[in-house]
Amino acid sequence: MPERIPSPALVWCMCIIWVATLSACATGPIPAALQMPPGPLPTLHEVRNDPAAHLGQPVRWGGTIAQIENLPSETQLELVSRPLGNTTRPQETDLTEGRFVAILPGFLDPAIYAPGRELTLVGQIEGTLSRTIGTHPYAFVLIRAQAHHLWPEREVLPPYPLHWNPWFYDPWYAPHPFHRPWPYH
Repeated sequence: MPERIPSPALVWCMCIIWVATLSACATGPIPAALQMPPGPLPTLHEVRNDPAAHLGQPVRWGGTIAQIENLPSETQLELVSRPLGNTTRPQETDLTEGRFVAILPGFLDPAIYAPGRELTLVGQIEGTLSRTIGTHPYAFVLIRAQAHHLWPEREVLPPYPLHWNPWFYDPWYAPHPFHRPWPYH
């Protein structure tokens, strides 16, 4: 029985579908400053449980800025940790392992690095820092940042398309052709 060979047109169609499927699954690139060699990195939860065991280890963490404090030669950012997505951008979720403080060199403008902005950083664990959140004492993990990326603010979309108004009702609109006094053309 002769073996059946697919036509070249079929092969091209399958290649186009395959490339389209792969490009639809692709995500944006990881910023160059945040790329790290592969390997297991400690989580904030692990470091909070035993900070002395993780001193000097590299981390890539991210989250939402809660507070900024500029000091004479550096800036301390208090961040609410968030899980990182495929591009290392913090995810929009209420899941968190707690808070940590990142030390960045120099001055950072509080109008740009404002509370609520998302930040991802690469750095080393330096220990813990005792502060309060309101009146509650809290032990923050301290990170000396070597590189960071401030993400652009997320675009807020309206709940419905701009060209469509949910409060407008067209009396001649009907989803079924028998609701109109005349037939469709």
